[in-house]
Amino acid sequence: MAIELTKGKHRSLLFAPGANDKLAWSDIKPSLEVLTRQDIIIAQAELPPETLAELAAFTVEREMSFFLDPAPPDRVTREVLSAAEMITPN
Repeated sequence: MAIELTKGKHRSLLFAPGANDKLAWSDIKPSLEVLTRQDIIIAQAELPPETLAELAAFTVEREMSFFLDPAPPDRVTREVLSAAEMITPN
């Protein structure tokens, strides 16, 4: 899902089911290497479960804040929930 600003500053939501299904840990890890403990990672459970698990483990290892939107809930493990500093269910 993407949120766009439109004319008049209204928000418009774009939904593309399955858009995140192919996102692998190797796709995002290089971009995360520059982050520090002061940064916050925000993710939703629409990522593939393996990618989400790697991301959660990364935040624990780096002692970073991890905010999680656990939807859809069937993709979230206890380990991922335990890694989250804040959980924001929708």
